Amino acid sequence: LGKGRDVGLQVQGRTSGRTLSYNAGLFNGAGEGNPSPSGGHMAVARLSWQPLGEFPLSQGDIRPSPAPRAFLDAAAYHSQDEAGHSLDGTTGLALGAGLKAAGLYVSAEGIRRQGRTAADAQGWHAQASYGVLPERLELALRHAQVDPDLSAGSDLRTETLAGANLFFARAGHNLKLTADVALLTDAARSGDDRNNYRTRTQFQLVF
Repeated sequence: LGKGRDVGLQVQGRTSGRTLSYNAGLFNGAGEGNPSPSGGHMAVARLSWQPLGEFPLSQGDIRPSPAPRAFLDAAAYHSQDEAGHSLDGTTGLALGAGLKAAGLYVSAEGIRRQGRTAADAQGWHAQASYGVLPERLELALRHAQVDPDLSAGSDLRTETLAGANLFFARAGHNLKLTADVALLTDAARSGDDRNNYRTRTQFQLVF
């Protein structure tokens, strides 16, 4: 239900105490590298409250935080169905929260989408990780579900996942090996197609 990268213009900033940050932008609305077929645009805004100090977007508490950190986020987007001054279109609303302390990282987010032409939908996820060996080995769990059409029955999709991250040379996410296994369930399917297992292994090098 979220949006990917897109061409646009964005402003962002934070208060002097770094407890409140914001983003606002106007984008093409059709995804990375694609022109908007309707000629409309997409407006996006996000507000994040971090009462215990700055909370970077990078996930995990790879280098254990000396003090707890927490965030509460609210975000929204509105994508026009067509060019001009009409406000008809699709709206997405999201709420998220997270906490990290002493190697533990926990976060959750819910999102709802409503539109004139798109199906109303909603979903959520919750995940947690713990640095068993700081800056070397992290274990993680995640559960997510999405209902792609609230007006339809028996189309819920879920994901339950367990994974591990192995970090090298104290480089964090810039140099790591990741592996996970997940159970994917699609209620719209029947028989052997209803439940599927997925395994993934990925090596990441960022420079």
